[in-house]
Amino acid sequence: RVLARHLVGAAGQLGGFPVLSRTSVRSFCKIEASVASKLTEALGASNCVVEDRSGGCGSSFSILIESEKFRGLTKLKCQRMVQEVIREEIAQWHAVSIQTKVPE
Repeated sequence: RVLARHLVGAAGQLGGFPVLSRTSVRSFCKIEASVASKLTEALGASNCVVEDRSGGCGSSFSILIESEKFRGLTKLKCQRMVQEVIREEIAQWHAVSIQTKVPE
């Protein structure tokens, strides 16, 4: 399961973001790991990348999530699904970028 990723390198790319394999578990930032875990569990994500874009202060994040549950849905609906899962976390952030994908 992918918990979090905020360092460049390792096992491949997903939409331009570096990712770890599903079986790799690495905990970098507590917030990143918590958010990635919640999203993976709630949305059955095959890949989930949560990256602190604020230089470590935890105010701006980018999220890339890939889930079969997004199949056939609009981009807006997918993003709302993600936002619903992490509503409390988003309320504490300055900015968040969400990219959703359907597994190929």
